This record gives sequence, structure tokens and C-alpha cells, in this order.
Amino acid sequence: MVEQLDAAAVVTSLTQVNELYRAPLSLFYLEDYSYKEIAEILNVPIGTVQSRIARGKGQLYKALTEGESSPSTRVKEPRE
Repeated sequence: MVEQLDAAAVVTSLTQVNELYRAPLSLFYLEDYSYKEIAEILNVPIGTVQSRIARGKGQLYKALTEGESSPSTRVKEPRE
């Protein structure tokens, strides 16, 4: 499904993802950093990077499949 989506739609939907998850997603998928490099950049453990990417992918999938595009429908903040 993602392969068929327009890249602009994915980038736009990425803005719907909570910032806590958006940063690692962007660094991994858009900037091609490794988990280790992202952990160093964000100053968090690798396990945290893995968790944030997994949760961020879930939010991104939800934003893409539900067509969320307005700020009033953004995904709720995490409880960390």
C-alpha cells in the first residue's frame, strides 16, 4: 500500500505523527540513519529508538488510512 502512495502524501501525513515519534521516523526513513546513529542524535537508548519508530509507524499508518489532514484531528500525545 505504501509503495502506491504519493511521497508528498506520506510526508504530509508525517506531520500528523507526534513529534516524539516523528523525529526518529524522519531520521530513519528520510535521512537513512541507523538506529545507533539515531540513538546518539536523540541521546536515547537504541531500544527507545526502536519503540518510537514502531509506534510512529502505527500513527503514520493511521494518518494515511484515515486521511487525517487537519490539525484538529492529530493523533493524541503519548503518555511517556
